[in-house]
Amino acid sequence: MQESRFVHTTQGILWNVCQELKKEGAFRNPEKVFANIGESKPWRYQFVMNELRSRDVSKDRKYQRAFGGFYQIRLKWYKKFYYVLEKSKHRKKAKHLTLKEVMQSLYQYNHSFEYSFASKLLHTVNPSNPVIDKKVLSCLGLRRPQRPNKTLSKSDIDTLFNAYEAQYELVRKVYQLFLKKPEVKKLFIKFDARFPDLARISEMKKIDLVLWQLK
Repeated sequence: MQESRFVHTTQGILWNVCQELKKEGAFRNPEKVFANIGESKPWRYQFVMNELRSRDVSKDRKYQRAFGGFYQIRLKWYKKFYYVLEKSKHRKKAKHLTLKEVMQSLYQYNHSFEYSFASKLLHTVNPSNPVIDKKVLSCLGLRRPQRPNKTLSKSDIDTLFNAYEAQYELVRKVYQLFLKKPEVKKLFIKFDARFPDLARISEMKKIDLVLWQLK
C-alpha cells in the first residue's frame, strides 16, 4: 500500500480510505481483499471477545496467547497490560471508557504513549470503538501525534494524551461516515456472505479487517 497523503479533515480522510479501497479493487472485486482475511485467524478474535467476561484475563494464559496471537503483539510488560484490561472490563461505565483513560493507565507502567495497544484494549471492552495501528493510520492518511523531543512536563503529557484522544475521535467520525456510503454497505453485505461466522462482529472490526488487507 502506498502512503496516502496526510490530511486532517473528516472528508479528506474519508476520501483517502475510499481511494485506497478503489485502488485495490475492493468495491469491484472484494474477493481480492477477502482472500487473506482467513489467514489472520479471526477465530482468535472471536475467542478474545467471547471469553473476556468469563475469564480473569490478568491471569489466563490461554486468553493472553489468543489476544497476542491475533494482534501479533509481544509485550515485555504483558502482565500489566492484561491487568489493565481486566480492571477496565469491570468499570461501572466500561462502555464510556475513553482512549485517554486507557492510555493514562498504561502510561504509569512504562511511561510510553501506547496508542495502538490502548485502542485494542478499548475495542475489546467495547467493540464499537475503532482499532488503531501504523498501517491503519497510513491508509487513512494520518500521522500519530508526535512526542516532543524533550523532558515532558505534566502539562505536556496531558496535551499529548488529548491529541491522541482527538485523533481517535476523528477516526471514529470518519468510520461512521464510511459505513453510510452505499458501496461500503454492499461491501459488508458481501463480507457477511463470505464470512458467515464473522457476520455478527462489530462494523468497526470489519473495517479493521478489510483495511489490513490493503497492500
